[in-house]
Order: sequence, then structure tokens, then C-alpha cells
Amino acid sequence: MTGNPKASGRRRTTALLGLFAAILVVSIIAYPDQAFSASLQGLTVWWKYVFPALLPFLILSELLLGYGVVHALGTLLDPLMRNLLRIPGSGGWALALGATIGHPAGARAAAALRKQGLLTRTEAERLLAVSHLSSPVFIVTIVGVGFLHSARLGALLAAVHTVAALAVGLTIRLLSVRSQERETYVPGHPGQPPSGTLPAEPLTKRIITAMQDAHTKDGRAFGKLLGDAVSSSVQTLMMVGGYMIIFSVLVQIIEISRLTSIIQHAALLVTGSTSYGEAVRSAVTGLLEIHLGTYAFGAKSGLSGAFAAAAVAAVLGWGGISSHLQVRSITNDTDLGYMPFVAARLLHAAYSFVLTLAVWEPVSGWLGSAPSFAAGQPPSGTAAAYPQPVIALALLTAVILLMLLLSLGFHRNGAHRSRVKS
Repeated sequence: MTGNPKASGRRRTTALLGLFAAILVVSIIAYPDQAFSASLQGLTVWWKYVFPALLPFLILSELLLGYGVVHALGTLLDPLMRNLLRIPGSGGWALALGATIGHPAGARAAAALRKQGLLTRTEAERLLAVSHLSSPVFIVTIVGVGFLHSARLGALLAAVHTVAALAVGLTIRLLSVRSQERETYVPGHPGQPPSGTLPAEPLTKRIITAMQDAHTKDGRAFGKLLGDAVSSSVQTLMMVGGYMIIFSVLVQIIEISRLTSIIQHAALLVTGSTSYGEAVRSAVTGLLEIHLGTYAFGAKSGLSGAFAAAAVAAVLGWGGISSHLQVRSITNDTDLGYMPFVAARLLHAAYSFVLTLAVWEPVSGWLGSAPSFAAGQPPSGTAAAYPQPVIALALLTAVILLMLLLSLGFHRNGAHRSRVKS
């Protein structure tokens, strides 16, 4: 009698994770000094850069959710989702969450839409690939100003991150254009693809209605909402800090195991240069955790200029195994595959790396003085002239306006087609 393959796979995963946890505990006990030093480094980066920069934004994000602003943005993105990415308009909410709050909010929304039968498996996996984003505020304030000491470079990385995500969505759409999963919709469910007719209500009215409905459903007064926002934001940041500390320790254990030395020797054989040691360490760190990885490439990798910025962009596109674990836990009770998500992250990293190299020369004059890629140096004049919250808000507004123009264009084209048919 053949066993359940899915259950067998879960048992193997449990055994491997248990073995990994045991090895981690033994390593910490065997090397307490190195483990403490690594924990302190992760805690320092979290407390010095991540916590003060993200706390106000996370609180405001919770307020935007409570008052329905994110839901309104999701409605705004409906035509864009249907016409550009071939995803039902309900997916606009997940994309809005990913573009404003960042991961894993987009993954949580995509999984919820799949559970409700609003999306097919192919559409949900495509939406998950597009909505798994780092927020512009994180990229500009923490990565740009905090790690790279240039708000303009942070804005450039955020723009590249968004464009690369849309390119990933278009690539997956083209690869799955002949997918036959449409029958997996629940018959008669409102999530089914539109039949070609657009809603009778104008787009503006639907946006306002979505915002009002979301706020009414939430039902919390401002004081209660603000208190819950502070509590939830601090809890989220504590979780991020925990991830950073444990993965910082993991990176140190990898160093002790000499794995990075093996990779460095391999790089020496291929390139004939010994100048890539720190870059290899930074790459291993970025593979595991996004905050530590971007910090390492910005401050300690030994790279500079276009290649350092491209490496940071690639880490942002990959997202780190720490964020992958969060997505895996969120989608574990759905039929969404993990390997398509990994492929999308690799594609996002590749697109981000190539796009950054491609635009570096044209925008180098706008960046001004060369951004600093060394830790401990004061912010450049670029960051001082344009405070990071202003840059982040301006970038987020520009992205929303661009999506608005695209959505309105698709909306008018659809209305024109409907009038021609009638």
C-alpha cells in the first residue's frame, strides 16, 4: 500500500528541520563567544536602522488598512491586474498590500484569495510572485539612507524593484498563457474572470465604496485603531529582529564550518583574484536574510558603484530565506507550490541586477556624488538635501500615480470596447 506522498514529504521536512535545529543548538553551545558576537551584530543593525525607520511606517500602514485606503488602492488596480497580468481584479488588493506594506503581507492576501476560490492556482502563484515586494519606505530609509547613505540611490533601487516585479509577472503570464486551470473556479463564484462587461459604476465610485465598506467592516474607533496599530507594529518588528538575530548566528556558524572559505577558493580558481572574499560572505548573508544581506553588501562587501548597487538590488529581489519561510508557513494550507515562488524570486533577483547595471550610467549624474558603500560614514549631501521620508513618500506617490494612469487607460479601453460591442 502506497503512503501519502504529501505526508511523507512533510515528515522528511520535519526531520530535516529538527536536525538543523539540533545542529544549530550544538554549534551555539560549542562556540558561545562567536554566537554572542553574531547575535549582538544582528541586534545592533536591527535597533540602529530597522526599528526606528520602520516603526512609524508600520503604524501608519495599519491605520491605512483600518480606514480602507489600501482596499481603495486595490480597487484602483483592478483594471491593471485584469489587462496587464491576466489576474482577476480581486488580486489588486494583494498587490496594493505588497507595494505599500511589503512582504509577507502580499503573500497572506494571495493565500486568502486562493482559499476563497477567487483565483485559480496559476493566477494565485502569479499574484504571489508579483506581490512579494519590499516596501519603498524600507528600501529608501533603511537600505538607501541607513546602509548606503544615499536617499536617491534608495529611490533608484525601489524603482528598479517595482519594475522588475512587474517584469516577473509579465514573464510568468507569457509562460502560462496556455494554462487550462480556469475550471478550478467555484461555479458562479464572484471571483470568476469577467465576461467582457465592466461594472456599471464608474471607477471613482467603486474606489470610494471599497474604502467605505472596508472602514465600516473594521469598525474600530481611531483611538482603538491607533493602539492596535502600535501593538501590532512593535510585534512585527520584534519578529523581524528575531529573524535577524538567528540568521546572523547562522551566518557565523557557516563561517565556522569553513563553507564560505570553500566558496572563496572556488571563486579564486575561476577568477584568479582574492578580492572577492567579503563579497562571498555578503552573498551568503543575502541568501539567508534580506536586512543583513543588504547591509553586508552596502557596508562590508568590498564592492562599490554599479556592482554593489546591483548586488543590493538582487538581494531585495530574492528576499532572503527568512522571508521565504514566512511565505511557506502562510501558504502551507493551500495548494500553492513553493518552487514556482522560488523561481519567481530568482527571476526577480536577476531582473533587478541587470536593470540596475543598465540604468546606472544614465542616472549616475542624478545620483550626484558617489554613494558611500562603507559603514560608519556620514550621510552624503544627497540624503541630507532630501530627507528620507520625503523621498519615500514621493516615490510611493509616483508609483501609485503611474498605476492610476495605467488603470484608467485600461478602464477607458474596456469601456470603449463595450460600447463598440453594443
